[in-house]
Amino acid sequence: MRPLFVLAVATVLALPTHAHAQAEAQNGTLRVVRVAPTVDAGPMQQVSVTFDRPVAGSLDQSVDPATIFHIEPAVRGRLEWRDPVTIRLTPAAPLAPGAQYTVTLSNSFHAMDGSALAEPYHFTFRAHGAMLLTGSPVGPSRVNDHIAPTQRFALVYSSPVDLPVMSGTAYVELSSTCGGQTVVRLDALSQRPIQSDDRADFREAGGWQRDKSTDSLRRVVILAPRSPLAHACRGELVAPSEIAERSSRGSSRWPLTTYGDLTLESLKCSDNQDYCPTGPLKLTFSNPVRGSEVAKRLRLFPQTAFRVRDTISEAVTWTLEAKLRPRVTYAVIVDTALRDVFGQRLRGNPASGFSTTGYAPTIIHPLGHQLVERVGFRTLAVQHVNVDTIVATIAPVPDSLEPRVLNRYAWRVDSLWPMLLRGATVKRLPVRAGTPPDQAMITGIPMPVV
Repeated sequence: MRPLFVLAVATVLALPTHAHAQAEAQNGTLRVVRVAPTVDAGPMQQVSVTFDRPVAGSLDQSVDPATIFHIEPAVRGRLEWRDPVTIRLTPAAPLAPGAQYTVTLSNSFHAMDGSALAEPYHFTFRAHGAMLLTGSPVGPSRVNDHIAPTQRFALVYSSPVDLPVMSGTAYVELSSTCGGQTVVRLDALSQRPIQSDDRADFREAGGWQRDKSTDSLRRVVILAPRSPLAHACRGELVAPSEIAERSSRGSSRWPLTTYGDLTLESLKCSDNQDYCPTGPLKLTFSNPVRGSEVAKRLRLFPQTAFRVRDTISEAVTWTLEAKLRPRVTYAVIVDTALRDVFGQRLRGNPASGFSTTGYAPTIIHPLGHQLVERVGFRTLAVQHVNVDTIVATIAPVPDSLEPRVLNRYAWRVDSLWPMLLRGATVKRLPVRAGTPPDQAMITGIPMPVV
């Protein structure tokens, strides 16, 4: 009977405590703990408000969100309870770029526990305008050194832009050292949606984490300079970072350089290494040249046939694939009739030279387990080129270590070699005497009989 008595007392004591807590909750104040967005919103961003306790617990106890949630200017969309504590508005159309929105929550409703807001709750946010994402032939991570005087620029924005605003704020700023006009205004000629055959960086503009539901809003804006840009001049493309209706905010500056005269810049080994016995050669111009021009207008002396893999593409650097000989000086002669992609003739020295080197000193020897005859030459064959001396360290394997040595299938860093090195001998074999440079040889290293 004693346990029953204790349980009964506990139950009686709990009843008034629960009733007191419920009374306090009914007299408490409902609070807003989170809202979104807090600053700038995307064109299709949801607007949400989260309370500190359930308001819509079930269908029969749900508060109509339209009676408590008001937004100005009005936004068409779906207003609903996402969960018992969060009310959410999903826009049916893009928010007005640059518009300031005010959300008001009335205090005429009650949460499930009877609490209410102490006063109407307000918060504001701004819908950002069209945001600059990328561009071509210059962009946020792309520098172009061959801009034409009448170059047209393509800029990608996150949504349609106000073309007159764009025309009034975009320009190219050139270095004062170039002489002439330093600021050239750009006219926004047109805008279009991004197409499936556009550049990859255009199709992915905004990044892989972007809201892809708004991809159809993105626009490619075409701009053209009002007057030609100076020749061979550094500068920056300046464009608004954000464009809203009849206004813009911030600016982005992307470096560029207009093309200069066509010259022959360099002739090097294609791999840029210390040794280049047989090529191929890498020829660099100051401006892009079409591959067909390179194949047709170049000569390699001593007379040597070469080929260019792609005659359609346009590039600054071209690889001349040819069978060159070691230790020979070659000259590339460019016909002055060669034109760059801008139609300019070659200026300056039309020739450049390059001397091939000998082969790099190299030794090639067998690896792993090798079988050497006990009678006859008893040698290990080593191939070499341009080497004066071969230094061979030969270590006999004692019977106690033979199983461990035979168990090795590749090079391993362990204590086995230091143990073998104790009984090793070193042989120095001169191999260069009377051997012409760059002639590959095979030398047999005598192996002792154990």
